[in-house]
Amino acid sequence: MATTFISCADIFAFSLILFGVGQIKILKLILSNFQEYTMKIKNLLHCSQEEASYITLRECILKHQEIIEYIKEYNLVMKNIMVLDFLMSSMQLASIVLTLLVTKVTLINTVYSGQFAVCMFLRLLVYYWYANEIMVHGSEIGLALCNSNWYEESERVQKMMVIMLMRCNRELCLEIGPFAAMTLRTFLGILKATYSYITVIYR
Repeated sequence: MATTFISCADIFAFSLILFGVGQIKILKLILSNFQEYTMKIKNLLHCSQEEASYITLRECILKHQEIIEYIKEYNLVMKNIMVLDFLMSSMQLASIVLTLLVTKVTLINTVYSGQFAVCMFLRLLVYYWYANEIMVHGSEIGLALCNSNWYEESERVQKMMVIMLMRCNRELCLEIGPFAAMTLRTFLGILKATYSYITVIYR
């Protein structure tokens, strides 16, 4: 029962992170192919090129704001939970390794503990890998906008692009409480903490 609950909770948390990654990638794709999407809007709404560019960029700005709010809401709800998860994960990994070192070596113990350690490692890797993807792809939104043919747009659209670029300076990241962001570097920190627990206890 507990295993099922934990698995369902992890799947739910993974889906929340993946949703954020997906939304950022969609926004990057639209900005990188800004002129192509502008033409689609122009043909769909039968408006001028300048008006189509304005509408396309306005929707991109609104989508970017939605992403920022989504990440902020996620951090508000989950950051304290992630602090506990950070601490518990280090202790769990350490206890598994210590079990292998201290207890009598049998096939069943080795397979069970090894399987549990691998599952814990992969779980953490997935969490922190995709959390890191949010930060990496989030930092590339402004670059995607710069890679479009912005210099061909009207002055009104260019001014809106500048405003969006300024907003892109705000880093998008998932947080572990007030301490750190969820990145691959933090994942390595968990492994280092695990090693520290093992060396202290095993001595």
